[in-house]
Amino acid sequence: MKGRWLLLAPIGWLLAAPAGATTLTYGSYSLPGAQIVTITDTQDTSPAVNEEGYAGPIVLNDVNGNSSATVTAWCVDIVDWLQTSGSYVLYNILPGTTGIPGDTGTPLATVANEIGAIIQNANAAIASDTTGNAPAALQMAIWELEYPNIQIVPQNSDLTSLAASYVTDVQNGTWVLTDGYQLGLLDGSATGNQSLAFISQVPEPASVAVLLFGLLGLGLVRFQKDAARTA
Repeated sequence: MKGRWLLLAPIGWLLAAPAGATTLTYGSYSLPGAQIVTITDTQDTSPAVNEEGYAGPIVLNDVNGNSSATVTAWCVDIVDWLQTSGSYVLYNILPGTTGIPGDTGTPLATVANEIGAIIQNANAAIASDTTGNAPAALQMAIWELEYPNIQIVPQNSDLTSLAASYVTDVQNGTWVLTDGYQLGLLDGSATGNQSLAFISQVPEPASVAVLLFGLLGLGLVRFQKDAARTA
């Protein structure tokens, strides 16, 4: 999280198709309930160098200039620093789609769906958690899904089995990203910021339909008035 593991080679981005991109800015961040872990790249050929970091949620504050607006996100990029403040390109990624512009590496659309599923479903575990371990275990599980060649050793040994259970629930299909939700990707690659992910609801089609019917209604009224003038 707030840390940099230069030995870790990313396996490529969460490859999923953006349903559009906008900009998100934040003024500060906090790490509530984060726990210390040590991360090692198991395939690194140089002498082993262990790096400590923090596993847990990242709360972005002062979002888009609104002092009361926050976004709770999770690290999906353990090789870059999380900057104190900054901006992101925001992609809203629907389940089952592939391809982020400019992305290279192994196509891993499944990982994008798995990370969306694990965030959505583990939120319920976090809400009922009395140990304080669920948020850190969720972050560990996300890293384990995206980076298969890393070893994560937490100071709190209880996190290991809990994170493993989250990974299992996603990979065996017990946890899926349900309809009505999408993965939000905060892409910080342009500025060297640490990229993050979160879950959001897909805008209701009904609201779009109401708007379209309203516009059709206005068109009908205009047509009736024009017809009356020519009669």
